[in-house]
Amino acid sequence: ESLGNSITAREILDKGAERIDDELVDQPEIQATLMDTMGTVYTSLGLYPEAVRLVDRSVQRRRELFGDEHPEVAASLTHLGEVLTLDASYEDAEKNLRDALVMRRQLFGDTSLEVAETASNLANVLSRQGDYATAKPLIEEALSIRQSEHAGAHVDIAESLEDLGLNFYDQGEYERAVSYLRDALAMSRQIHGDAHPDLAEAINNLAWALLDLGELVEAVDLYSEALEMKRRILGDTHPQLAVGLNNIAYAWELRGELEQAEATYREALAMNRELLGERHPEIATVMNNLAFVVYKVGDKQEAISLFRQSLQMNRDVFGPEHPEVAGSAANLAFWLIQERDYDEAEELLDESLAIRRAVLGDAHPQTAGTMALKADLFVAMKRFDDALPLAREARRLLKENLSDDHWRVAQATNAEGSALAGTGAYKTAEPLLLSSLAGLEEAPIPALAQQARLRLAELYTAWGRPEEAAKYQATP
Repeated sequence: ESLGNSITAREILDKGAERIDDELVDQPEIQATLMDTMGTVYTSLGLYPEAVRLVDRSVQRRRELFGDEHPEVAASLTHLGEVLTLDASYEDAEKNLRDALVMRRQLFGDTSLEVAETASNLANVLSRQGDYATAKPLIEEALSIRQSEHAGAHVDIAESLEDLGLNFYDQGEYERAVSYLRDALAMSRQIHGDAHPDLAEAINNLAWALLDLGELVEAVDLYSEALEMKRRILGDTHPQLAVGLNNIAYAWELRGELEQAEATYREALAMNRELLGERHPEIATVMNNLAFVVYKVGDKQEAISLFRQSLQMNRDVFGPEHPEVAGSAANLAFWLIQERDYDEAEELLDESLAIRRAVLGDAHPQTAGTMALKADLFVAMKRFDDALPLAREARRLLKENLSDDHWRVAQATNAEGSALAGTGAYKTAEPLLLSSLAGLEEAPIPALAQQARLRLAELYTAWGRPEEAAKYQATP
C-alpha cells in the first residue's frame, strides 16, 4: 500500500487531529504525545503546515506539563525544527534546534544518540541556509556518536554518511562527496532492501553529485530508479516525488529530450505549488530549471520571466547573501548575455561572485564558474584585457576540482582563448579554442557549444583563414 496522501489517509488523519483537540483536553500528557506523533505522520506525507501546527502545540503542552527543560520538550523541539526546515522556515527551525541541542547535551550528555539526532537536524538547516562550514562539525559529531553507539550498518550511520557527502559536495569537494555518498547508498541498500523513502533519497543524492563529475549515464539510471521507487512508496502527490520529477526532467534535458523534460518540470512545479504554496525554495529550483528548457525551445520571454521569478523567490526566502541567490543571479546573467543586455548581466555577476566568494570561498568550483562566465561577458563586450586574467584564474581553479575534460573547465578555457583572439594572439588562442570544443559539446547548455564554434569561425576569419572558418560557421 502506498504511503502517499490519498484522500482516505488524509481524512483519517484530519479527523484524528480533531479528536485530539476535542477529546483529550483532560489528558494533556497523552494529548501532547499524540500531537507530536500525528505531526510526524503529517510530515511523512509531505503535509508540512499541518505538521508544524501539531508539533508546535505539542511543544507548548509539554512545556506547560514539564517545564522548559525536559526530555519530552527536547524531543518535540527537535521534531518541530525538522518540519520547520522542510517548510522552509529556516530561522525558526534553527532557533528550536539550537534550544533542543543545548537541552539534550545537559540532559543526556554530549555523546548521546539524542544529541546526535538534534545535531544532525541542526546541520541540515544550517546547510540549507548556506552555512556549510558551521554544519560540518555537527555532522561529524553526529557520525562519530552513531558509529560508537551502533554496531555495523544502521540507518543513523547511513544518514550521517550521506550528510557528510552532501557537505563535501556543497563545499566543492566532489570526489570526496561521491565517495561518502556511495558508502551511504550501499549501507542504505543493505538496511532497506528494495524500497524505502530514505533509500530513494540516497540514490537521488548520489546521482546529483555524479552529474557534476560528468557521469551522466550512471546519474540518469539512478534518477530513474529513485523516481520509480518514490512513486511506489509515496503515491501520486508528495514533495519528495516532485523532487524526483525535477531530477529526471533534468536528466531528460541533458539528453536533449526537451519536450518530455518541459512537461515533467511543469508537473513538478504544479505539484510543489499545490503542496508547498507559492513561496518555497523547491519552487524556485524548478522554475529555474524549467526556464532553461523553455529558452532552448525558443520562448525567450517566458524563460527570462521564470529566471527573474526564481531569483526573486530565492532572495525572499534566503535573504541577499545565499548560494542559491548567487546561482539564480548567475543563471539569469548567462541568458541576458545571450540577449546582449550586458549592463544588467554584469550587475548580476558581480552580485553572484561577491556572494560565492564570501560564502563558498575563492577556490570553490561555483566561484570559479562565475569568474568564467564574467570572462565570457567581457569577451562579448570586447573587454578582452579584463576577460583574460579572469578566464585564466577560473580555469586554474576549476582544474583543481574537476577533470580536464569537464565542460566547466572547457568553458573557462574557451573564454581564455577567445580573450586571446580578441587581443590578436591568434596562434596562442587557437589550441585553447579547439581543445575546449569537445568539452562544450557535452555541456548541458547547447548555447555554449554554439558559441564555441562561432568563436572559432571568428578566429579564423580574423586570422585570414576563411576555409577553416567555414568549417565552424554552419550550425550542426
